[in-house]
Amino acid sequence: MTPSSQNPLPAFYRKTYKDLIAFIHLENLSTYYILPLMELPKRKFGDSNFFNSYLSLDGKFLYVLVYDLNLIQDPWVLRHPNFRKSWHTINGATLMYRIPATWRHEVHCYLTGKYTLFTDEAKEIIYNSSGLCYRTITEDGGYYTDPVLLALDRSPELLRWLEAEFDCPIELKELLPPPGRETYLVIT
Repeated sequence: MTPSSQNPLPAFYRKTYKDLIAFIHLENLSTYYILPLMELPKRKFGDSNFFNSYLSLDGKFLYVLVYDLNLIQDPWVLRHPNFRKSWHTINGATLMYRIPATWRHEVHCYLTGKYTLFTDEAKEIIYNSSGLCYRTITEDGGYYTDPVLLALDRSPELLRWLEAEFDCPIELKELLPPPGRETYLVIT
């Protein structure tokens, strides 16, 4: 077992499951699970310009909040085929995208917290485009994969680590909770 598989989380996140969830929810999971499927990884908005992403309650729209439309790294995000509109807010700007029907299954799985049921094609896109570490070689020659990505396949390493950390068996089918209220944006 490599050191990264023994401890899949950075040292400062090794406290409790609640800490793990808090870490994951610094940015909504849609940032790492839905944006890449739309060919809109976070980096295209500018890492320091990107604030967060949200879904509509019905899962038909994706909203990306940025600090400044003028600081978007890749202008293609404003010409994206599913881009609908943008508007300024008090703290920055919001960009609205329609989620195509091709990702309906994944969006349904996301909304219900059944991440392991994403198709293999979707998982591969997420692994390669989320911007999270995926099988990154560490200084000691081991590998590190971000827990958000490990959860897509209910990774045995992540499961063992969580069970050891909490000193109890984890019988959940999913290792991450479904999206909470804070991951949705309601536009009226």
